[in-house]
Amino acid sequence: MAQPCYVNGQKNASYRSRQIVVANAHSEAVIDTLSRAGARPVVVDRGEDLGLTLLSVSNVTAATGELVDRTEPAHRARLPQAASADDLDPLLTALRAQFAGEHGGWRPTVGKNRYLGQVFGGDGIVNHGTGGRPSWTADDTPFPARTDGAGAGVVVGLLDTPIWPHRWLAGGWVGGPADQLPDTGEYAPADGHATFLTGLILSQAPSARVLVRHVLPAGGQGAEAWTVAKEIVRLGNSGIDVLNLSLICQTEDGDAPLTLRAAVDRVPPNVVIVAAAGNHGALSTDPVDGPPVLDPRSPAFPAALDRVIAVGASTRDGRITPFTPRDAQWVELVALGDEVVSTYLDGAVRQDDHTVDLFTGWARWSGTSVSAALISGAIAARVKPGTTPRDALRQLYHGRRIQPGGPGSTWRPHLVDLGGPFASEPPADRLAHGLNRRA
Repeated sequence: MAQPCYVNGQKNASYRSRQIVVANAHSEAVIDTLSRAGARPVVVDRGEDLGLTLLSVSNVTAATGELVDRTEPAHRARLPQAASADDLDPLLTALRAQFAGEHGGWRPTVGKNRYLGQVFGGDGIVNHGTGGRPSWTADDTPFPARTDGAGAGVVVGLLDTPIWPHRWLAGGWVGGPADQLPDTGEYAPADGHATFLTGLILSQAPSARVLVRHVLPAGGQGAEAWTVAKEIVRLGNSGIDVLNLSLICQTEDGDAPLTLRAAVDRVPPNVVIVAAAGNHGALSTDPVDGPPVLDPRSPAFPAALDRVIAVGASTRDGRITPFTPRDAQWVELVALGDEVVSTYLDGAVRQDDHTVDLFTGWARWSGTSVSAALISGAIAARVKPGTTPRDALRQLYHGRRIQPGGPGSTWRPHLVDLGGPFASEPPADRLAHGLNRRA
């Protein structure tokens, strides 16, 4: 029977089975210790830019037992119960315990190769920080023609799906052949995600340039954190001003994933990193068949990292949307993310219920990824001669604070008022087409 390529843990914390990530400086010692325990580690990739090494390990259960047997009792950590033969938590706990016993409490830097996106059921299917699907809109030209204006000379990096060559986006984005969505005749809803977000960025900063790099495959499939982290470093050091990350992962204990933390730390400090907070705020914490897989209060990464500006979604009347994470002290800014129109695919899209909708280049979507893209564009629009992206970001904090929580809540994020097509309330007939989908 074929072994699974991933493990689905608590709180949406899915990761690649039989792979661990270790700091380059500690890799030889970890490889030697795992080898002596019978784990047969093999180097899959060595990321010099990341400062990390990706290892595959086998014989996980037996190696875990061997590590425990070799560890001094005083330094043995309580091992978590293995959820499956591919659960890496017991191995990593035992590995840290042995090093602590042999080296006066010191432990190597090790972690998992996680999946990015909201991974449901551990099957690698992601919604890129989304909670639903796009809906058709009757608007044929909801955005005015792009003319010279805000964002001139500013480059926004976008790590996402491949992009569709939409006519309204012409001249506003750059990407290689691998970053463009192939013409297949029929698409998954998520295939238009990068196209949608690029339109939102350019709606705020029409003269900016969006540098698109695809890390999330077409068809709605997920990406491993190792792949995304390497691209964060590569794109972050390419001369961009803003980096938009509308994808997420979560961890069992709420601590930051090793690979994403390392990648963000290696992006130049002058680059502003903006990320979607996720759309898990409306989920119930009441277990049905065992512990909840998702928690509406849990941090999402990379948004919850210190270097990153986490963005939640608001309605058009300035209220926090139900799907924005609850009481999320790590969410700093909130912007429109409910029933927003933007550029999308031109063609047939097979929805989750197996119906096929024919889109004509525009769609309506909701979610924190929408809000993050609008914030990225708003930052780009405010960069002028003598004004850095960080200066532009500080201008967004001048918006009023809102109190979304109940009694006793101290979370008060800044609500950002947007310009461009979203500067005022749209006509009521536009809103009538919305189906409360989330992006």
